[in-house]
Amino acid sequence: MKEIINLFRQKGYLLAPELLQMKSSQLQELYSHVHANHFKIKILNMSIYNDFTNKKMETINNDFPNTHVEILKSFEDEDSKKKVNTFVEFYNDRFEKISSFLKNRPELSNVNSAKNISEENNTSKISMIGMVSNISLTKNNNMIITLEDPTGNVKIMITEKNSDLYKKSQDIVLDEVIGITGSKARGFIFANEIFFPDMPTNFEFKKSSDEVYAAFISDIHIGSTAFMEESFTKFIDWVKGSAGSPEQRETSKKLGYLFIIGDVVDGIGIYPSQENDLVIKDIYEQFNVFTKFIKQIPEHVQIIICPGNHDGTRIAEPQPPYPKIFLKELYEMKNVTMVSNPAYLKIHEVEGSLGFIVLMYHGYSLDHYCLDVQSLRNAGGYGAVEKVVEFLLKKRHLAPTHGSSLFVPSSEDKMIIEIVPDIVATGHIHNLRTSVLNHINVITCSCFERTTGETYAERLGHKPTPAIVPIINLKTRKVSVMDFN
Repeated sequence: MKEIINLFRQKGYLLAPELLQMKSSQLQELYSHVHANHFKIKILNMSIYNDFTNKKMETINNDFPNTHVEILKSFEDEDSKKKVNTFVEFYNDRFEKISSFLKNRPELSNVNSAKNISEENNTSKISMIGMVSNISLTKNNNMIITLEDPTGNVKIMITEKNSDLYKKSQDIVLDEVIGITGSKARGFIFANEIFFPDMPTNFEFKKSSDEVYAAFISDIHIGSTAFMEESFTKFIDWVKGSAGSPEQRETSKKLGYLFIIGDVVDGIGIYPSQENDLVIKDIYEQFNVFTKFIKQIPEHVQIIICPGNHDGTRIAEPQPPYPKIFLKELYEMKNVTMVSNPAYLKIHEVEGSLGFIVLMYHGYSLDHYCLDVQSLRNAGGYGAVEKVVEFLLKKRHLAPTHGSSLFVPSSEDKMIIEIVPDIVATGHIHNLRTSVLNHINVITCSCFERTTGETYAERLGHKPTPAIVPIINLKTRKVSVMDFN
């Protein structure tokens, strides 16, 4: 302390008594500031020190990335009455929208209707777009697909002899909209190609001009006896810039976005005997604990939050944003954006960047396809959940099969993937996986619920990889991970 005071004296500066109570490190910073700026004022007081610290904070804040969040689609709770034909309108909307994707293919630009195909005699070439209403096997193991359109339905045969097409047909699921080409002979329609809507391949692989990061988490499950409080605290400390290696802290300074994709709390009454697995049995208190964590995050980080099936909102999808009664303080924060599940956002549309479209979906339907589609089971099922997300992207639908998720019928099918995303992030399965499909980053999030062999998720068959957080560099589009175990 004496050494730094002597430095001030040697340069002709006198310190007010209140400054003598400060730490030597603080005085060292002040000395460097006044010496570098050739201060003419020779008596230094607390007002000068406060001006210095304010300028220092402005400089630090200027180092943080510019950010931008725009909601493209977030679905509110509809208060409209359901009519008898609401289901018809719902599936008609699906048929029309997904048909429009399929018709972009040259092979399906001029399709036949089911009625015309039924009335046609034998023909060497037909094409059709339809919704799959039934899938069956003949005694010879050939596959029969029933396709419907507004004019009627036809049965399409896929023979086992065409091995490549037969293998592709294994990925057809009920209630999805597909295209086929083929021929009609002896009263049968034989497929020679199957078309899924799929994602386009000709859109730009966008990158930001500045180095900024987005982190993705889900399934925190606050209130559960298995909640990993220590690991989650480490994560929050890293976001604050107060934990991690020097390199990791440098990354946290460039963190612009944090996506939280549902199941922030464990909820109440989600499954039988859940009360035995709870350390906090009041859902409002669970949300209070979550709020306290999130309020610690610096204002320069944009936080986007959607609900999951544990979070006290309706389970039917799309789930509207959290009720304000649960997260009132977070709704009042300028850097928090609340959206539905699913939701589409554009982030980082700043100077030098076109912006990135992010599709958030908690992922309730992923269970169904992990278990029900043989090719996905063979690929690893719950241990390769990124394959399931890719599968649904190719369908252009988050839950095509009736019953794969609970839904509220309306005149619009809101689970259609109409907007082509740059990033798709899901949760629910508690397994961190990443991949790239047609320039789309696929991220399935981890959790903050420790594995015991007896957690509800594990009993469902999930294979958790807890407390591992994916972080994407928007300048390179590369995904890295941080382990908070």
